[in-house]
Amino acid sequence: MRGSHFRRALAVSAAVAGALALAGCTSLSPFTHPSGTASTATPGATASAPAAVAALSPAQKKVAAITAKEAAVAAAKPAAGTVVATAHVAAPSSLMSGAVSVTVTVVATGEDTYEIRTSDYHSSVAGAPYAIFFRQYPESVGDCIEDGVSFGYSDWGGPGVTYQSIPPTIDLSTAGDQPDFLKDVVLTTGIAAQKTTACDPWAVLAVAPLVWHLPNRHPGVAPKDTGVGTEARGTVTTTSTGSPLTYTVAPGDTETGIEARFGISQRDLHWLTAQSGEFIGHRLAAGDKLNLDPALA
Repeated sequence: MRGSHFRRALAVSAAVAGALALAGCTSLSPFTHPSGTASTATPGATASAPAAVAALSPAQKKVAAITAKEAAVAAAKPAAGTVVATAHVAAPSSLMSGAVSVTVTVVATGEDTYEIRTSDYHSSVAGAPYAIFFRQYPESVGDCIEDGVSFGYSDWGGPGVTYQSIPPTIDLSTAGDQPDFLKDVVLTTGIAAQKTTACDPWAVLAVAPLVWHLPNRHPGVAPKDTGVGTEARGTVTTTSTGSPLTYTVAPGDTETGIEARFGISQRDLHWLTAQSGEFIGHRLAAGDKLNLDPALA
């Protein structure tokens, strides 16, 4: 079975703030106050020429354009409380010691992340161990989820487990700002049941598709390789048409350098990587393979 890795939130980069500030500056005439009121020149005084504004380098222009696009997209994020997906998942008693069902609703937090809210939970056996996953890979009843990791996950019931029924909310922030690549809600046996099933430890009891109503948070993403940079020296694989497919991180690479090399924002990079099931941690590590192909969405 294939499995994704837990995604951890990454700190937001602010490397281009200075470039944006510079790009938006206008110099004042030496004879005009900031208020716009004209002043009288002192007789005999020599007026100095307006100070020249330094031109942005090509790299600065590229990063400034990326950041401007990023700001425009971020401003259109769904408001807190907006429902973007729902599903109802249920398993009959024939698959375990009892029947179990629950409704899940994915809700925007207002911070360009999402959480899962649960409701209408029913179990015919109090304290029976179950777990729930939100998966990008197809699963079928009877399958085993061997690695037990996903973008959204919770388990409950059974000895030593904190929750005896499903928690009211489940964190989905690790899936990023566009989690609609998660196709299914999967209900499984819980960790406490792993010795009583053929799976070790999660046996799929029920699957339900997630029905998404989420705006496109990454319009027009099309990475283009502009060549090796001082902070982006890794290797690139390409599609049959020559577009970037994957990027393998080299020692000394930074997210900012990679974003500038391919003309994408930090949000775009995280989204592309999450889509492919690859892993980005709090820090890039040499050898990490990052997806650059939007077609894998």
